[in-house]
Amino acid sequence: MAPAAVGRIRSDNGRSDRTRGFTLIELMIAVAIIAILATIAYPSYRQQVLKSQRTEAKTALSDAAQRLERCYTQFNAYNDTDNCTIAGTLDSGGTYDTEEGHYTISAVTLTATAFTLEADRKDNDDSRCPDMRINHLGQRGSDGSVTTDTHDCW
Repeated sequence: MAPAAVGRIRSDNGRSDRTRGFTLIELMIAVAIIAILATIAYPSYRQQVLKSQRTEAKTALSDAAQRLERCYTQFNAYNDTDNCTIAGTLDSGGTYDTEEGHYTISAVTLTATAFTLEADRKDNDDSRCPDMRINHLGQRGSDGSVTTDTHDCW
């Protein structure tokens, strides 16, 4: 008597069913699902990236404002360029970039008794908050104003 067939079931062409792989339609369905998920996820991802970059601008503006306040406390002037390095940097239209380089910090106004600082977005792809401002009174804003923040950028 012949031994019983032991092992895998063979298909018509002699190959194992386990090595058959994916059909083209299965592959296209998987690609379509990935494309749908990507179109949903990418805008949310982009908004989170912009939000983190806005945080960079807020931090840089707050830091510069605090440094100017220390100058005012010590030397009774925000624009004391001899004793305050931040005043020397921002005086006469000087600017500096934020740590990651997404914004440029500049002084819109820098006098002995007042200042207004602005963070301008370098690549300008953030239409919601293209610039952010802070002044000597602690007022914050965007779009060229420090009295109101209509877009909640801060």
